[in-house]
Amino acid sequence: MTSRSSSYSIAEDVLLCQVYLDITQDPIIGRYQSANDFWSRVEAKYNEQRQQNQEHRNTRSLHSRMDTISTQARKLNGCVKQLENLNPSGASEKDILDRAKVLFMQDPKYSKGFKFDHVWNMIKNFEKFKDNVPTARHAAPKKRQVNYDSSQSDSHPPSPISSSPGLSSSFNKEVDTDSGSDFSTRPIGVKKAKLKKKNDEDTTILLKSVKSDNEQLIDMLKKSSLDRQEQLQIQRQNMAYKEQKREDKIMFMDLNSIHDPQTRAYIMAERSRILQKKSQEGGSSAGFGNLFDGLGGSGSGLNDY
Repeated sequence: MTSRSSSYSIAEDVLLCQVYLDITQDPIIGRYQSANDFWSRVEAKYNEQRQQNQEHRNTRSLHSRMDTISTQARKLNGCVKQLENLNPSGASEKDILDRAKVLFMQDPKYSKGFKFDHVWNMIKNFEKFKDNVPTARHAAPKKRQVNYDSSQSDSHPPSPISSSPGLSSSFNKEVDTDSGSDFSTRPIGVKKAKLKKKNDEDTTILLKSVKSDNEQLIDMLKKSSLDRQEQLQIQRQNMAYKEQKREDKIMFMDLNSIHDPQTRAYIMAERSRILQKKSQEGGSSAGFGNLFDGLGGSGSGLNDY
């Protein structure tokens, strides 16, 4: 019984993606190879280039890891594309990516966030890792089969535009006698009309879903911004409170109890700075000066050292 392989490190993910891209884009062996041959090459090249302290990985392990990476990359690419389609004014590529990661986490399967930032720039523009959302395509009009009457000669079939007695009655009902007409300009059939209606309904539902997701994302970003502002305000208040406590301690300190001249000079300088700041803030420095006359003195009332 084989032991379970350990988790992949960042270096191993980078090496795996590099090997995968190199082999996929190789002009000689990149195409016309079976899946088994492809992954055998990935395994051989990966284990050839890995560091000695890195674990040997087999095809199954490498394939599974690559599927995990590509699934998350396609999901994030889809979120990026969705935000780009909104054409947000002034948003940088990093802004869009950050918002896309928030949108990415709204999916319960990815609530822990995108886990492959270390290979994102390497794989994001590669076709396999893009979110290929199917779009409505107009099918090419099929050629209509024309049934000719058995009385017509096989060697000289009549023109499908002409209304000939040799043509079946069903053909004459369908073909417009106007030489400028085209089959593609005819009204669509019942099945096509139903299909078009269903596609339109699906598109409407999709657009409503995208709009709802976008509104939720905008609300989330607004709430996040308000929360950050509140946190910054609280931090500023805490810092101001701590600074006030420090200043109060300095202002009410008894200088007579301080015998070191340098420490005493520092305390006096700090008091002067604090009083000047209070004065600039609109407070009265005189009140503070009078307050400290009896606390070790200031100016001429200080003992000489």
